[in-house]
Amino acid sequence: MLEVTHTRAREVVGPILSPRALEALRESFDREAVALVERLIALSSFDAVSQLAGAYPLKVFGDAVGLTEEGREHLLAYGNMAFNAFGPRNQLLEASMASAQAVQRWILDNC
Repeated sequence: MLEVTHTRAREVVGPILSPRALEALRESFDREAVALVERLIALSSFDAVSQLAGAYPLKVFGDAVGLTEEGREHLLAYGNMAFNAFGPRNQLLEASMASAQAVQRWILDNC
């Protein structure tokens, strides 16, 4: 199931992440970054991990691939697993694969 999910996800995001496609997205990525920073500056405080580092890629990547707002947080577990897959097959990878299994259906249904 994990291979099917990964293959399907690559089919969807491959064209979106090409250099030409990313260049076309540059303006919207910049606009979203400015808007997010302005919203966060207006707060008295904020959590840099969840409200900045987590929120920005979910917004711009989710928009780029046409995902609905609902469920985008699932991309964090999938991304964690994908990045851990670049390293050795160890406990970190196994744990991230277990977490990603919970969101595989969502990924298949939305990609």
